[in-house]
Amino acid sequence: MPCHCKVCHNLAPELEYQQNGLISAFHAFEVDVNNGGYSAPEPIVPIKVDECDVQLKSAKG
Repeated sequence: MPCHCKVCHNLAPELEYQQNGLISAFHAFEVDVNNGGYSAPEPIVPIKVDECDVQLKSAKG
């Protein structure tokens, strides 16, 4: 940190907490997929390929 900067708040612990939460959620998702819980059709929203391409292009800007 440059000497001319004032530290108003240390966000490192909050960022670490959030990162650990994301990692935990991903591992839970991975377990669900590996156990066959996510391959069911209920959580899947069908979309036509051309509609998906439009969404992807708009997301990329």
